[in-house]
Amino acid sequence: MNADVPTSFEKQAGWCRSLGSPFTANLLDAAATLLDRDDPVMREIADWKGDPVLDALPLRFAGALHALVLTERDEGLAAAYPPNPTPAAEKLASIVSESVKRHEAHCLDWLKRAPQTNEVARASLLLLGYSWLYRKAGLPLAIREIGASAGLNLSFDRFGYRLGNQVWGLAYSPVTLAPIWEGPQPRLPPDVPVADRAGADIEPLDVNMPSHRLALQAYCWADQELRLARLAGAISIARQIGTRVEKIGADAFVAREFAEPRVGVALVLSHTVVWQYLTETVQSQVELHLQ
Repeated sequence: MNADVPTSFEKQAGWCRSLGSPFTANLLDAAATLLDRDDPVMREIADWKGDPVLDALPLRFAGALHALVLTERDEGLAAAYPPNPTPAAEKLASIVSESVKRHEAHCLDWLKRAPQTNEVARASLLLLGYSWLYRKAGLPLAIREIGASAGLNLSFDRFGYRLGNQVWGLAYSPVTLAPIWEGPQPRLPPDVPVADRAGADIEPLDVNMPSHRLALQAYCWADQELRLARLAGAISIARQIGTRVEKIGADAFVAREFAEPRVGVALVLSHTVVWQYLTETVQSQVELHLQ
């Protein structure tokens, strides 16, 4: 067994608890008790060839199980998921074990996939940054996002926001973000004009493909109802406006998009938690093309 695998499950369970997802934490704890089982799925996990933390191995496994529930392929497993009461630890482990045996090929396939969490709540921070840039430049923004996944955050101006006592954006949007706010009220302009927007990802997701929508939903933790609702709303917006993300590396994308100055717009590069996953070489190339 890869000695780092049990630790990765323990760490991820702890992070889930600290972020308000006790069910997902219990699920990963239950899975960790199965690592010594002699079946193909648990053997693949236990003998993981890479770094289980960097590869988000526990979340790959959690996504595989959640996908079975979302597609109504396993009634026994679904009965253990929210909004149903969580079974006791030993019972939950037994349910997971039986489900893995029934869906061996499915689980092995999902273990090959790197989780993508196109977290819409991060748009609140993007709004603050874009607002500051618009005030400084006085020009419409041309937004370029790397690691954009399905491009959901490219639609930041189609969301509604409540930041402290300030309301911004579309009152009728299916996505409303109201993060905890402390300190002075932000200075938000009435509007942040966007001239155009484009996203890049080495493995982009297409919101018009059912399998890709399932992936986005499956990697959301099953006991985070608000997060799942935000995701559904953002997917509906992206489908409505025709969001597309190009399959291209961050360095090549930035080299092309920032090769020449743009007149009449402020060209902006953004990301929502992808920078640390880029190699130092790619980071250096991106920084070079921004100079």
